Amino acid sequence: VAHRCKEHDVWTDAVRKVMVALPRPTKWLIHSYEGCGAAEIKRPMPEMLREGLNHLDRIPFDSALPQIAAWLRHIAAHYAKLPPVVVFVPPNVPAASPLLAADGLSGALVAAKDFGAWGRHPTDMPRSMRDDFCAKLWPLVQQGRRSHRPCPERVVGMGPTATAAYYASAQTVRAVPLAV
Repeated sequence: VAHRCKEHDVWTDAVRKVMVALPRPTKWLIHSYEGCGAAEIKRPMPEMLREGLNHLDRIPFDSALPQIAAWLRHIAAHYAKLPPVVVFVPPNVPAASPLLAADGLSGALVAAKDFGAWGRHPTDMPRSMRDDFCAKLWPLVQQGRRSHRPCPERVVGMGPTATAAYYASAQTVRAVPLAV
């Protein structure tokens, strides 16, 4: 699942190479929530053929909304029929990213089957935000993980310059009620 605004489709070629190289046939579909009207423009035949080969589904989306709104829209629209693993990709992931390497996703799934993240430039969440994080977001994390562990003292995330991508199992996503 990606939110993009007229970015080039080179990274979708990389996704196809990864999926075709997997040890067993795997069904995939790229849902690209397109801002800037890109999904509503008629494209030349070679581009449309490329979209077909890459299993790329372009969905019109309001470019004024943040990237995460596209991810949330996708979860809400497909909550009952999510695939076993959903990957959330930002628009600026380069085609040469380790995420798109042949062992990128499969290697990560071995380490953590339910949730994971890729990115550069990890940063600590500012201490001033911890109380709000623990009060508002940590209960959702506990519910998703089915855990009662206390909120951590240190929370690490991806900074604003990171190209962070995430994956989550359908089971993990559905552990948080859709109403949330």
